[in-house]
Amino acid sequence: MKKTMVGAVALSAALVLGCATPAFAEVSASGDTAFDQAAGAATGDQTTVVQLEATTTQINATVPVTVVVSAKIEGGKMITPSAGAYKIVNNSTAGSLYVTSAAGTLVAGEWSDAASTDAAADTAAPRPESDTAKYGSVVVTLTSGALGEADADTGVVELGTTTNEPITLAGLAKTDIKAESPWVIEKATVVDGVTKGTELGLKLAARGSALADLTTASDAVKLMDIVYTVTMVNPNAATA
Repeated sequence: MKKTMVGAVALSAALVLGCATPAFAEVSASGDTAFDQAAGAATGDQTTVVQLEATTTQINATVPVTVVVSAKIEGGKMITPSAGAYKIVNNSTAGSLYVTSAAGTLVAGEWSDAASTDAAADTAAPRPESDTAKYGSVVVTLTSGALGEADADTGVVELGTTTNEPITLAGLAKTDIKAESPWVIEKATVVDGVTKGTELGLKLAARGSALADLTTASDAVKLMDIVYTVTMVNPNAATA
């Protein structure tokens, strides 16, 4: 099996193997107020730079920097991490977190979008005509939702019965989170003084073409970036 990396999250500094979980940056703004007036003038234009500091609605969430999937040399369905291992956690007790976008970008020149929207099939994904990607083509989908119970035998945790509509990160037709239906992660809870983050499981499904220029002895190679856009402001909240 060949390992292929799906990496990088918004605001991450570097890609590393493993599942280190960086926190999203706090919401903040900075600047100075400047006043300028022409010499001798009785009036003048003035500009004030308004500073904003987040207080109770700072984003406090984590998501793995790097995940690894395994692909068959001959192509077909890939092995991906469990939803219990790949997840976004809202650690803030101030409010819910809204994921409004999850965009995938393949490494240019090395991978291409497969001529398919089916990430679950176990056959090799078709490469587009005149495709020149170095390694091959892939179709990748992402489903999110609340986590289910751990498997009694393996301990693996996958998504429960309630999930959000899947989106397509790579493949014939890419889709994103619908504006009217952002992924919602409820605020963290506090029990006996201990904060417990609320988890949103992420389940990748991926299927690839036969791999070129890669063998089981090759080092892992980067496949794509997935950038999540998050906010603590409900994008569909009614305004006065």
